[in-house]
Amino acid sequence: ALIHWKSGLQKAVMWQEHVLARQSNKMGAFEASMRMPAASARLSRADYLSRRSEAPMHNSDRQRTAYHQGWLQKKAIGRSRSTLIRTWRARYFVLLDRELRWYESAEVDKATGNSHIKGHQKGKLPITAETAIEHDAQLSSRSCSFTITSKGTSLHLQAKDVAQRNAWIAALGSRTGGRRPVNADAEAAIGGREPAISLTTLDMETSEHIEEGDAEDGSSAEEDD
Repeated sequence: ALIHWKSGLQKAVMWQEHVLARQSNKMGAFEASMRMPAASARLSRADYLSRRSEAPMHNSDRQRTAYHQGWLQKKAIGRSRSTLIRTWRARYFVLLDRELRWYESAEVDKATGNSHIKGHQKGKLPITAETAIEHDAQLSSRSCSFTITSKGTSLHLQAKDVAQRNAWIAALGSRTGGRRPVNADAEAAIGGREPAISLTTLDMETSEHIEEGDAEDGSSAEEDD
């Protein structure tokens, strides 16, 4: 009888240890599952911020077609204490349906051709049927320069070559509702043909920091950065 009692006691102890081990395993799994969402959330947020900072312009649910884009030199106008300052700065321009935007920097993926906005939006100019596109006589030494005037604001730009300038003028002309540029140089750039339209798109959530020094009269109190 004593032997049977000891055997039963050993079995009871072993069963209790088995039950406790299972409960411990379940509790460990439960705690791990409770911790995993927080870790995932941190990873997801970091992933999101990383992708947001270098998001391809076509990778968004809220997008608009960019009809033309590329690097141009933009003339910035500002004032120092005694003189009017004019400098040229490289900006990445994107032409939307009714708006021209420019950014501090961008990078093009050579494998896919997609553009990644790297810097903040520096400014924008509305493109309407009244927008004028012309070669700036005051900048004649820069043969690849042109001026866009819209709603009282003039934007002085320079392309790297005549072909690039003509492509921009043609694309801008197509967005003004068919209105011709105001001079022969710009009109020759269009030549009565519709330009090819790029299907690259723009993420509309890009933050905006409007650039100083866009007005033709140099009324900005700060030098363009």
